[in-house]
Amino acid sequence: MSYFLNVDLDVEAAEDPEPFLAALDERVLVLRSDRAPPHLVCLELSRVGRDLEATAVDLCTVLELLPAAARAWWDRASLRDFNVGIQAATGPEAAEFLMGPPTLARMAALGVRLVLTVYAPDPVDAPASER
Repeated sequence: MSYFLNVDLDVEAAEDPEPFLAALDERVLVLRSDRAPPHLVCLELSRVGRDLEATAVDLCTVLELLPAAARAWWDRASLRDFNVGIQAATGPEAAEFLMGPPTLARMAALGVRLVLTVYAPDPVDAPASER
C-alpha cells in the first residue's frame, strides 16, 4: 500500500536566507541552503509527523511563530512550497492522504503551495511476477 513519507518545505527568495535560517530551532532540519541567488532553502521537520496533516500542522506552527525579520523574509520569498512525498506501492489498494479545511486555510494564509511528489514503487518490494 502507498504511504506518506514526509513534507519538505522548499523556499526560494532573492535575499539571503540568514534571518530565516537563524530563526529556526531544533524542530527543523535544513536539507539545503543555497548561498547564491536565487537562494533555495529546503527543510523538513526533524521528527516526521504521524501523518500528512499532523506534519503540515507542525510546519505551519513553525512558520507562524517566526520572529519579525524571519517572517518578513518568508513573506518576500518568491516560492513557498509544502512538497508532500508519497511512496507508491505495487498493490491494487488505494491510499488517501487528507488535509482538512483548517490546515489548508493556515497554509493559504502563509502563502504556501501544495506540491505532491509520488515516488515510483521500489522494484525490490514488487511481487516476483511484476519484476
